[in-house]
Amino acid sequence: MNMKKLAFIALSFLLILPMVSADVLIPATEFPQISFPIVLIIEFVVFWLLSKTLFKMNLNPWKILLILFIANLITSAIGFIFPVLGYNLLLAFILSVIIESFVILLFFRKENKLKLFFIVLIVNILSYIALWNLPYLYYKGSPYSYPLES
Repeated sequence: MNMKKLAFIALSFLLILPMVSADVLIPATEFPQISFPIVLIIEFVVFWLLSKTLFKMNLNPWKILLILFIANLITSAIGFIFPVLGYNLLLAFILSVIIESFVILLFFRKENKLKLFFIVLIVNILSYIALWNLPYLYYKGSPYSYPLES
């Protein structure tokens, strides 16, 4: 099966998994249904742009998308198995970076490991910022003051 078909299947899979989310942090968020696609899009665009422009790496965008999908699916599963991890932002972030780096390094063995780790670090910083501010977009208020549930 070629990479385009795999990427299409992976993206289609997003539509049938409303309960799955990305990163260890997501289960603790109020929006796990839409978090996975948002994180995947952010991580893909940033990963591809950084690898292409800043680090001058020639990586296949379809392969990047598929690998990020797999890496985020793994971190999501860990976040759902151990939801308490999502309530410690620093621990969730560190675990996401370590796990996603490991998965990405498995697939891009010939590439510079330090460059890939740095890209994963930046990508996760941006995705965690987006996740932290997702309630702000929904409630149009501060992410620190979204409504209390009763």
